[in-house]
Amino acid sequence: MEAFDELAQAQRGLLLAAQCLELFGRRGFERRVARGDLIKEHHGLYRVAGTIVSSELAVVAATLLYDAVGSIGAAAAIHGFDRFPLLRPEVTVLDAFGIRHLRLFKRRVVMHRTNCLPDDHRMVVNGIPVTTPARTICDLSRRFNAPALGKVLDDAVRRELVSYEEVARCRDDMRARGRRRLAILDAMLETRGFGFDTGESAPELDVRTWLEDAGIAPEVQVQVVVGGRRRRIDIAYVAEMVAVEYLGINTHANAPALIDDSQRSNDLQLAGWLIVFITKATTREEAVRMVREALAQRRNLPRP
Repeated sequence: MEAFDELAQAQRGLLLAAQCLELFGRRGFERRVARGDLIKEHHGLYRVAGTIVSSELAVVAATLLYDAVGSIGAAAAIHGFDRFPLLRPEVTVLDAFGIRHLRLFKRRVVMHRTNCLPDDHRMVVNGIPVTTPARTICDLSRRFNAPALGKVLDDAVRRELVSYEEVARCRDDMRARGRRRLAILDAMLETRGFGFDTGESAPELDVRTWLEDAGIAPEVQVQVVVGGRRRRIDIAYVAEMVAVEYLGINTHANAPALIDDSQRSNDLQLAGWLIVFITKATTREEAVRMVREALAQRRNLPRP
């Protein structure tokens, strides 16, 4: 009975039929069902008599039956996100199980399909498998516009449930695995200093093209260690230690991003890098001229 109690408690009063057979044997299992100790809730799933039926229990049931995880509305409520006081029974399953809607406990459990659910996007909270806070924020981008989702994210960051960096990494991971519809998430993170970087964002690609056309082709997305931290330079001339940085207006409107960028610029300059800043207002001619002058200084050549 001790094993039964531990398992029932861990699974919120739910047991798979296979688990019941292992615990009680077929006869013992059938006896408990006949006298109402175990109540059939779904094919292959039983509830211990007295267990309170709830939306949370429906999520647990789906995770047991389909190796799913509570997600989106369910995960947001379980993590305690702002604007999610009530748990909506939703789970996410891998493509192998297909997509369907099941009625469990006389409630509808919405099942979402995904081809991207790595282990580091999962966790267990109070015994319930759910998506991590970062993955939950990414999934919520299906339902919110950027300002509304930003409010949920900012509150979660304030309460140390997640960080902007974690959400940005999760977003990048999902895009790398084929999830493309992340424009709302991109817009939200952009205002917080974590724009998606393919190495060829539109402004950087423009600047790079200007420099290549001028005959001074740079290296891109260069990784360096300065001030004891690994930093990335958008466009660089490594031999001359000249960095070309594009400043997006939205990106640098956020205070934490401004502080980090200022420290980054200081670290680069103290390490000997000469930084040329490009903005939306910088013309092609101005950008090429400034970079040529910076390279000339470093090469000790006459300026053009």
